[in-house]
Amino acid sequence: MDYDKYMFVFASYLHYTRTDDLWQHMFFNDDLLTINPRASTLYGNYSEANRNKLISTLIDNIFIRNIIKTTNIFHEVNKMTKALLIIDYTNDFVADDGSLTCGKPAQAIEDYLLSLANDFFDNGDYVIFPTDGHTGDKFSPEYKLFPPHNIVGTPGQELYGKLKTWFQEHKDSNRVYQFNKNRYSSFQNTNLDNYLRERKIDDLWLTGVCTDICVLHTAIAAYNLNYKITIPKKGVATFTKYGNEWAFDHFRNSLGAKLI
Repeated sequence: MDYDKYMFVFASYLHYTRTDDLWQHMFFNDDLLTINPRASTLYGNYSEANRNKLISTLIDNIFIRNIIKTTNIFHEVNKMTKALLIIDYTNDFVADDGSLTCGKPAQAIEDYLLSLANDFFDNGDYVIFPTDGHTGDKFSPEYKLFPPHNIVGTPGQELYGKLKTWFQEHKDSNRVYQFNKNRYSSFQNTNLDNYLRERKIDDLWLTGVCTDICVLHTAIAAYNLNYKITIPKKGVATFTKYGNEWAFDHFRNSLGAKLI
């Protein structure tokens, strides 16, 4: 629901509900219109001018202003629902001397990823770093496909460049999370789905490397788990231009992702 509609429903609810009953009724469901069906109906019937007049009148009420101030209602409803995933942005995948590096294309997205991380964090949303973490286990399916990479505890597994610095500065926040994964998908064999659902996050922005490998497999898993998916095209990279373009088509046409 958009902010104005929610404000109208909330204001109407206060108008038609005794204030001493307010707290026991104020439960926010996924469908915020269930707060007050009568307010929902009024929203459809009122002209825009009358809606704005009611909103302005009610939110000028000191009681309502205090509720907004003390409970931070609109922050709780409209924030904390998105997460930025910066996938596998490590030395081994990005640095010139990385053991499985995308090289310059991956390095070129560094500043954009940093900007996104700041935007999400400053907006009260989550920034998550799913990070390949291998042990050199010869039974891993990747053992036959790629050279050893992202070995746990090595410099190659550390985050690359400015993102490493950003993570070090923000890692103590409860909205910043890094975890190891041992498959392409950030969901496979990890607690990511539980982590997101516990925090009522259903809107994921997927970035990092490689577009057509770990980002793609994470997107497929997210699609199968009914998450909303956004792919910032300036925030992903892979080994070849063809790999990027193929993945973009798959994100859009097979997963219903929003590409920006």
